[in-house]
Amino acid sequence: MADDTDRVAEAAAARCTFQLTYGRADRDRRFAPGELSGPDIPCAYGNSLDQSGGWEVPEDGEADGRTEAEWVDRFAAYAVAEAVHEALEWFRVDGRPWLDPHGPDDQAIHEAVDDLCVRLADIRQRQHGRTYTDPEVLDAIAAGEDWADPEMDPTAINWAERQAAALIPFDVVSGRPVSPGPTTGIRHGRNRVGHWGEQPCADAFVTAATSDGVRWLLMVERRDGLGWALPGGYMDEGETPLDAARRELLEETTLEVTASYWTTGEPRWVPDPRASDEAWMVTVVSRAHLGAYPPGRLPPIVGSDDARRAAWIRANTYDALTAHLDGTFRGVVFPAHRDLLKTELFKEDQSR
Repeated sequence: MADDTDRVAEAAAARCTFQLTYGRADRDRRFAPGELSGPDIPCAYGNSLDQSGGWEVPEDGEADGRTEAEWVDRFAAYAVAEAVHEALEWFRVDGRPWLDPHGPDDQAIHEAVDDLCVRLADIRQRQHGRTYTDPEVLDAIAAGEDWADPEMDPTAINWAERQAAALIPFDVVSGRPVSPGPTTGIRHGRNRVGHWGEQPCADAFVTAATSDGVRWLLMVERRDGLGWALPGGYMDEGETPLDAARRELLEETTLEVTASYWTTGEPRWVPDPRASDEAWMVTVVSRAHLGAYPPGRLPPIVGSDDARRAAWIRANTYDALTAHLDGTFRGVVFPAHRDLLKTELFKEDQSR
């Protein structure tokens, strides 16, 4: 555990710099667990000290298991503590320190600075996003379930390999993947996604018409309570997007559509509410139009597997689709599929 702690701390330290300009203390400091080091500098009281100002940084007795992001926050606490110490040494009234950091109240000053650092870390999280991995993912890792990547530290992953296989290019910064989409508000961790980085998915866009002029779209109600979506899910290793879409369609609706009906689109990032900035979904939509049927005679379907139920939804327009979901099922569209459905319905109109 100590080696893992050192490796994570070193990765965090490599990202951090700190510089003070009090007196001649104008060189970058170096971070390490429990230490804020630098060149010998004169303390305001005239002593030459090995550590900047000689004021001990906060204790790190519970370092095991700390994430890289938590080490960054801890190093920020070191820097704030040192800056406060230097300020108290150098700010004087009538030639005397306004508050002596080496006096009898040094412990109380430390505690006040620690409280300040906690509040500053909270503010930073609101500014830059928080760290979060859902307990469902952690439980799946503990149970050895295939959908949850057991690696807890993304910096240990071979990202060159995953970038080469990605459906949509993405960056890696300091050993951590960065989503190609907008920020989610969860900067670190996986939220509810099992896979670090890109999770390839496939969705089935299956339509049919009735002779009364209505276009129908096959949708499923998700069992996780996130709304109504296209049948779809994770692509298995070695699957093509079309194979995955057909498999998911059969599993979730019991409908089997032969290969001759299908066309497959391009990969697209989707705003999945389960995603984070380090774990996201990219899907490929495969489309099939089954032709025209008499009213009330659409192909039979049954919701199964991850689908609570399946239904043919009126979809002459996106507004008609949402009205049907609301009026019949009190349902809403899965957030990841809202823009996707608008795009795909428009494509369907253009292809007529």
